[in-house]
Amino acid sequence: MHSVGFNGFERQPIRNRHSTSQPRGGNSPALRLIAAVLRQALEDLHVGGDVHEDSLRWLQEVRPERPWSFEWCCDALGLHPTAVRAEAQRTSRCA
Repeated sequence: MHSVGFNGFERQPIRNRHSTSQPRGGNSPALRLIAAVLRQALEDLHVGGDVHEDSLRWLQEVRPERPWSFEWCCDALGLHPTAVRAEAQRTSRCA
């Protein structure tokens, strides 16, 4: 069964690729922190300048094994990185 997750993207079960570094638990403080990091990066895309560039670089980086990378955060939240990137690009005024 799937439920709607962060920003309306379909939430999938968390994959167990990074079992030692991946937070667990539905509404844990760790998952709320990861969601806040991702949300801030998406909001920063609308700022412009260096903040926009830093967020864009982070979203484009492909390093799912690295803790706190964009793909690691998506994986922890059960989001599809490609879908999040596409939506971020579509809604960003500065992209």
